[in-house]
Parts: sequence; C-alpha cells; structure tokens
Amino acid sequence: MVVSSPMTAKAFLLNHLEALSEFYDVTLIANFSDENAGINLPEGLNVKFKNVVIARNISLIGDLICLFRLGLYFRKNRFDLVHSITPKAGLLSMIAACVSRVPNRVHIFTGQIWATHAGIRRCLYKNIDRAIYRCSTETLIDGSSQRAFLVAQNVLEKDKSRVLGHGSISGVDTEKFKQSAENYRRIRNEFKIPNEATLFMFLGRMNIDKGLLDLFEAFEIVRKKTHQIYLMVVGPIENDVVGHAITDLICRHPEAFIHIDYTNTPQMYMQSADVFCLPSYREGFGTSVLEAASCGVPAICSDVYGLKDTVVDNETGYFHKVKNPASISQFMELFLEQNELSKLMGARARSRVMQKFSSTEVSDEWVRFYKEILH
Repeated sequence: MVVSSPMTAKAFLLNHLEALSEFYDVTLIANFSDENAGINLPEGLNVKFKNVVIARNISLIGDLICLFRLGLYFRKNRFDLVHSITPKAGLLSMIAACVSRVPNRVHIFTGQIWATHAGIRRCLYKNIDRAIYRCSTETLIDGSSQRAFLVAQNVLEKDKSRVLGHGSISGVDTEKFKQSAENYRRIRNEFKIPNEATLFMFLGRMNIDKGLLDLFEAFEIVRKKTHQIYLMVVGPIENDVVGHAITDLICRHPEAFIHIDYTNTPQMYMQSADVFCLPSYREGFGTSVLEAASCGVPAICSDVYGLKDTVVDNETGYFHKVKNPASISQFMELFLEQNELSKLMGARARSRVMQKFSSTEVSDEWVRFYKEILH
C-alpha cells in the first residue's frame, strides 16, 4: 500500500490494513520522515513500514529518485500487488510497479484536484490521472458519481473500473460517530447557544474550494432575518481570504459565529449540530457528510459529483446549486422554520449510513476485492 503521507493511512486505511493483514503480508510505504515522523500509527498493527520520500509537490529530481527507489523495492520484494492512494503516490508507484512487472497494480481515485482548474494546470493534472489509470491493472473509485465523471472526462473506461460496495474509501465508524445528548448539551452550553437556536456546522479544511465564502454569505443573509441561526466552522485555516472572512464574521457576530481550529474529536462537534453544511466546489467523496449523518445530522450540500453519493435529496438533506449562497440560505431557512425537520432527516441519514457505509462493511468489501484478484 503506497501513500504520500502516513496521515492518509491514519485517516482512511487503518481498518483496511488490519483486515487485510489477517490474510496477507502487508507493507505500508509512505513518507515517514521529517514533519511526518510524529504521526503515530497503532503499535499492534500487523503491517511492515517502509519510508520512501514521496513529496507532495512536483519535483523532477526528487520524483525521479523516488521512482527509482520504489522500483528497486518492488523488484526486491516481489510483491503480488501494489495498491496506491492519492495522485502523487499513484503516479510514481503505478509506473514503478508497471516497470517492475508487479502482476496486480491497483489505484483508487478519491477526488480530482483538476476539477476546478483550467488551462495548462487542468491538462497536466488530468493527464497524470490518465497515466495512473493506464499503468494500473485494476482501478477503484470511491463513489459512483465520481466514476461517471471520470468516464465522461475520458480519464478511464467503464469496463476497467469499479466502485466497491456503495462507495467511500473508509466508511464510517458508527460507534464513534453516533448521537450524544451529553455532547449536544455540553457544546451548546460552552458556546452559549440557546436551546431554541439552530446550529449549522462545517467541518473540514478551510479553503476557497470548500465553498466557505458562499456559506458565510448565506449565514449573513439569514442572520439579518432571525437571530436563531448559529454557525460553527471547525478546521484549520488554509487560505488567507477565508481567514480574513472568519475574523470579520467573529467581529460582527461574536455570539453566533464560532471557529474551532483543528480537532482530534470531530464527532464531539458533529454531535452538537442540527445541520451539516458542505458547499464544496469539488469533492471526491464527502466522508464528513456521512460522519455527520451517522451522528443523526442531515446535510445541505452542493450538487457537485462526489457529494451526490452521500445525500438522498429531500430525505437525508438537500442539494443546492454550486456557488449559490441564495440557494444555501433558502435551505437554512427551511430548517429554521420546521423545527422537527432536522431530527426527521437526521434519523433517516443515520439509518442509511448503518445500512450502507459502516467502516466494517467497507473493509469487508476491500477483503473480498483482494481475494477475487489474488486467488
């Protein structure tokens, strides 16, 4: 298994690695040096670790050195299968595995950074995905709508790609992400959110592509009409424009707008929300939407590919037009007007996650896939 950063493995792969290690000898290759050295993976994990410097950004010399080292390592160990995740790790490991004649080469697509780009950058990154696909023997995609998008964009072919189960790279730990009346009360008391108020939440990376400026504008539209709306955004700020907008909102609405930096307990904040918001401009698969759903929280999401697999429109949440603050505000007002709507949709959302997206079920799909191609 090849990833650029061990953080990717920690966030998405631990259950899969544990399940696969019961049947196979598994090695995790990642950049464990420098700033990643402190990322601790479970000690009891029956997996070998190999440090290879896979830089996230393009570096001609560094990437050629990495490609050479991966090729030597693959030849030496004679792996039956190499499985890559994330674009940079995918490109280098699929080329190295192809040249080293590894019989089974698998890559899983989890989103496309080129989807919101234009010109040369779009062409470059799109062709990287095409190269990954051509070097692989099996291609996985973590959602059906993303697969349809990639086929329509002539990146891959339908016959040589598949979605495991109902989608998602990792699924949701439904015991960790579940309703908690205690955390609901505790967080709302801590931030002085009235019981009758509706708390909307965003949790994730704070950048332009997540549609945060649209969410902020929608919040202000509704806030002018009622003081029963509160907005909490959780995550590290990655963009100065977004950072300035957050500072401005805190100054103008100190009682109703809340920013929490990086957290190791996202479930605690999700358990305090009434509605989750993800107005993203691009998304491979909205795992955070499913995690919120598992906590009994419905969602307002943009209608981009990727998110279409996480919400059933009018049942577990609503889709709005991308880059449309007015549309977001309309759905916010709908939840404010109908007090029981979030509870009704939240119960449906939790049930759907339990049936289709539990982490155990997704890991079982991975094991079934490996057994199919290796036996």
